[in-house]
Amino acid sequence: MAPSLILFAREKCGIPSHQCLLTFDDGPAGVVTEELLGVLGELKVKACFCVVGSEVVVRPEQTRAIVREGHLLIRNAKREEGGIYVLHDGLLSCPVTNLFRGKPDRSWVPSAVKKMVQHLRASEFHFPDPAQALAGRARGD
Repeated sequence: MAPSLILFAREKCGIPSHQCLLTFDDGPAGVVTEELLGVLGELKVKACFCVVGSEVVVRPEQTRAIVREGHLLIRNAKREEGGIYVLHDGLLSCPVTNLFRGKPDRSWVPSAVKKMVQHLRASEFHFPDPAQALAGRARGD
């Protein structure tokens, strides 16, 4: 990703220059996820875990551990779906959510994930499209 896109996202989302969002995709992934949770726990760092429904079914306890340890649980959405779908209330105070949050909707949540996180509320937000971001920068937005 071009540095200008990262800077654009920081400006639009209100993320300070000394902070970042860590995301781990396509899990929970067994040993890899266990090791990540261990390292993140030691360092007292929170992250975003973008989970896949089929992996949630295979590793339900690991999915629960991600939430229990205070990490953000996100459905790993396809690009053409228009965004990332959040399954955890913890992001609601984040400026990213305030800018890009849409109408809460549970219809997209796979049944496997619903069973795992019934007590959590679903919300939706969209990161800016990179092409639109570049066009906006060119216009001076």
